[in-house]
Amino acid sequence: MANDSGDCVTVTEDAATNTKIIDFGEDGCVGRDGRVRTGKIIITHEGERDVPGFKRTITLENFSVDTIGVEGTRVLTYVSGTDIEKEYNVSLTGGKLSFPDNTEATRESTRTRIATFDVDGEKVQVERFWFS
Repeated sequence: MANDSGDCVTVTEDAATNTKIIDFGEDGCVGRDGRVRTGKIIITHEGERDVPGFKRTITLENFSVDTIGVEGTRVLTYVSGTDIEKEYNVSLTGGKLSFPDNTEATRESTRTRIATFDVDGEKVQVERFWFS
């Protein structure tokens, strides 16, 4: 798999569990943007894409960007749609940034996202409706 962080990223996919792990390691990887990422991004899928109930969960494990720790779990659930418009529910739980000066920023959110596509299937617009 091509990535922005060179050869130091390990990507593991397990089709049996529908899990992908992107591991930047303990020493980290420098991306094209010059930022150092460490830890893991764990992505799981449940159900069939574009079928109501499909769920993608992204969890961070010991993850950081430069010196900022990043925590949280993001869940995207496909609600309904057509070829030109799709509705998703998106939630963030346990969202937290930990800064080197020991300050923190936290966030929890739930929103509905409507993605609109052209006749070729290219995304043309995303609307977000925030609930918290």
